[in-house]
This record gives sequence, C-alpha cells and structure tokens, in this order.
Amino acid sequence: RAVVLHAPFTSARELADRHYWYLPRRILRIELDNLDRARRLRAPLLVIHGTADGIVPFAMGQAVAEAGHAREL
Repeated sequence: RAVVLHAPFTSARELADRHYWYLPRRILRIELDNLDRARRLRAPLLVIHGTADGIVPFAMGQAVAEAGHAREL
C-alpha cells in the first residue's frame, strides 16, 4: 500500500513546454498534474530519480517528492 514513482514529471504541460516550447500550448489537451495528485496522496510515496536524466529534469522529480511528503533516502 504505497506508491513508487520513477522519474516523475510535475505535469505533462510543463514537460511539453520544456521540450516543445515552439508549439502552441493548446495542442496538448492532457494535463497529467502529478504535483496535485502527490499533494492529495495518502499512501507512503517513494520517488526514484537520477540527476543525469535527459528527459525529465531532476528538479521535477524532487518537486513531486516534496509535494507528496516523500522521505529522502
């Protein structure tokens, strides 16, 4: 009864803005707001994320972990 996330992004929109900044925001119709979901999470949370990730910035995983009150190992 716990949640394990591997390299989570804060939201699909924020990740798309980072990689596809030149496209209009209205193209992405899905939000996938992991920050909001992590804040509402009642189960224990473990976030696994490497600092050399070239797709999802480490800071995003760190923000999700903090929002979900994950413990740092």
